[in-house]
Amino acid sequence: MFVVENFRITTSLNIHGIALKYTSASLAAAASNCLPAITFFMACLMRFETVKLHTSSGIAKITGIVICLGGAATMAFFKGPELRLLLHHHLLSSHAQLNAAESSSSSSTWIKGVFLMLLSISCWGVWIVLQVHLTISFLLVKR
Repeated sequence: MFVVENFRITTSLNIHGIALKYTSASLAAAASNCLPAITFFMACLMRFETVKLHTSSGIAKITGIVICLGGAATMAFFKGPELRLLLHHHLLSSHAQLNAAESSSSSSTWIKGVFLMLLSISCWGVWIVLQVHLTISFLLVKR
């Protein structure tokens, strides 16, 4: 129980706090909405869940995961550092200069923060999967 609790309480929250220094609160909100998708992915990796791609429920599971992670990735790119490829228009350039003056984070710290945020959510997902596994094991032993 102690090792499992360290995934959520200590590891996840400490990494989440560090990631907030490198990113923004809006990215943290978008990333935490990916918790069900990442938990499902962790359960599949640990072989507690299976996906049958030939059934409608399997296709729905994969579609939900792609939509959820795609939304968080869109939020990371939208709120993240400016992309120079899109700054060929004068209106976008002046807007991006105002945003660059407001935020002091560079693209390398933003990317580091995004990966730390995903690591934090992954630790949270591992905690959920292991907590369910421990609870089921405990209930089977009690019988």
